[in-house]
Amino acid sequence: MRDVGKLVVAALRYPEEAKNRALVCNSFTATPKAMLAEFERQTGGEKWDVAVTDLETLRRLEKEAWARQDARAVPLSLRRIWSEGGTLYSEARHNGLIGMEDDVDSLQSAVEQAIKVQTE
Repeated sequence: MRDVGKLVVAALRYPEEAKNRALVCNSFTATPKAMLAEFERQTGGEKWDVAVTDLETLRRLEKEAWARQDARAVPLSLRRIWSEGGTLYSEARHNGLIGMEDDVDSLQSAVEQAIKVQTE
């Protein structure tokens, strides 16, 4: 989230590269397992007790929530989309086109920031 502003400013600084295109930019791409491992590492190394919901169960819960007009339908839909990789729009990022290949958060720094926010 901290990189959104930096990426917008970078796109404005490179108008020819950004002109008439949807830029696919991000800080990093990581799997849920990699994120969990990083949180475990930064919080002392102990394994966390996690529950995993398989994709078929998630689809069923989402469908049932929409049928009931339950407000939880939206977050369930988002979780399904993320789980299916639906937010990975492109094989390549455009960060390099706008000079932002290296000046973005890493998984490590994003987890660091998330822990800091929760513990302060």
